[in-house]
Amino acid sequence: MVVIATAATAYALYDFYSAATTYPKSIRPELRRAIKAEHDRPKSAARWYRQAWEAARKLDASELGSSWPKKLSGLAIALATRLEGNKEFSEALQVMHTGWQDLEEPAKTDPEMRARRVAMASKMSDLAAAVGDAVIEEEWAVWAVEEVLRAGIEEKGKEKEKENADDEDLALPKWVGKAETASLLERLGSIYARQGHAEYAVPLYLQALGEMPLQVSPKNSFFSTSSQQATPTSLCQAAVLFNNLSELFAHRAAPNTAELKQALQWGHMAIEALKEASKMGLNNAEDPDGCRRTGVVVQTNQATLMEVHGDLRSAEVLFTSAHRLADQIRWGEAHNQAITGLERVQRAQSNSSSSPTPGKDARK
Repeated sequence: MVVIATAATAYALYDFYSAATTYPKSIRPELRRAIKAEHDRPKSAARWYRQAWEAARKLDASELGSSWPKKLSGLAIALATRLEGNKEFSEALQVMHTGWQDLEEPAKTDPEMRARRVAMASKMSDLAAAVGDAVIEEEWAVWAVEEVLRAGIEEKGKEKEKENADDEDLALPKWVGKAETASLLERLGSIYARQGHAEYAVPLYLQALGEMPLQVSPKNSFFSTSSQQATPTSLCQAAVLFNNLSELFAHRAAPNTAELKQALQWGHMAIEALKEASKMGLNNAEDPDGCRRTGVVVQTNQATLMEVHGDLRSAEVLFTSAHRLADQIRWGEAHNQAITGLERVQRAQSNSSSSPTPGKDARK
């Protein structure tokens, strides 16, 4: 779910296709070859992107024009993206890091480049995960979160100097959407959850929820402190976070414990968020099928918790709904998992109802 990094990559590629002529003549041939190769022989595009990028880095800023940081970083992003597509993750990480370094000075005065730098850091966390370097993965995720929150604090300070400033203007910088900030927080929280550090993951998940637009009515904002209206996309993202919280508590829960009850409560919130998203129309979400997959996961997990809790009837209802939805989106593995759970709770109910009631003598 790292939206800001994906947006930066897509934006850079769009720049090349629509405005290649804005680049200096000396690098246009390589750039055009790279663009053409993306359509014909994608793997070979890296060669041309690299030549264009390396040539651009040797030019004076004046030759690239006033928007040289955007152009230069765009080349680095395009090259790293192609290398990632070629599964050359280490090389992609190195290129992205160099591009990130090139933006250090421009980012000090240009909010857009600061945003792009955060995007690149988040992407480097993904690339580090791809090469199996958990330490670097965490370091870049931490840097991205700290930078976006630090920049927000700075922006608040500037806004306070303005007369009649609106409270909404005192939030994070305009170049950072709240859903994007939430994605960065969720990314870091997921890393800590994977490491078994629930004490770090839970606050990050809650902070992410607080940043998201989840207002569905004046009395219902799904734990969010944002006053922005919820969308199907934001509600599906929230359902993922609620489910993550449920899983964290479930991993250390035993039947009829406080942890299990908390896990069930978070799972219930995930289901409610998805219901609200459905009311708004899942087809209006950015990724409708992704939202439906979230629904399958949430219902299956909640059904399993209900089963542990002893509420077999509720578990049966959720397993049934999960396998039908999985079948609808043709997700075979999830469908089989839900069917297995459904059959298990049905057997348990059958065994329970057929068990003989102890007689008077047996109770003595």
